Amino acid sequence: MKITKFAIAAILAFTPLTTAADHWPGSIMESIDVKEAAFCRVLDSYTQQIGEAEASKNEIKVRRVYDKQVMDIKALMPTGQFQDWIIRVESITLDAAMNATLKATLPCHKTIVGLSIPPTNTMTYEQLADVGKGDYVLVSGGLNFDRDKRLTPQEFGANFSSIVGLN
Repeated sequence: MKITKFAIAAILAFTPLTTAADHWPGSIMESIDVKEAAFCRVLDSYTQQIGEAEASKNEIKVRRVYDKQVMDIKALMPTGQFQDWIIRVESITLDAAMNATLKATLPCHKTIVGLSIPPTNTMTYEQLADVGKGDYVLVSGGLNFDRDKRLTPQEFGANFSSIVGLN
């Protein structure tokens, strides 16, 4: 009986580590920036509240929770600037003007969207040409705190100043 309890306790103790990493390689997880990890913790702390607010179908509640989340993020990152965050590419799309939108996942399963990267931003644009779904990229830039109706309350827009493929 003691072995069974120990085995169950061991499984429960290690489960959050593997599910939180979403099968990201250990070398990538070890390289995650401290601010990126803290940003993820802030988003994670609001997941349930935002879910409940959305389920209420009350936009005022959703906006209130989103605003509190943004206040906490601004306390952590007053300017919204970040450097050398590692994200995993979900998609890269082009609009009619050939501006690219990079949609990617943070290590905490939250989405970050690169807002309108023009082809005139040659270095960043060329880096995007070399990556695809599932690739890891190193990004720097600034978060966009304006509420974009296309994004859910736990998806953040960003203006990337640099993108470097890691694969």
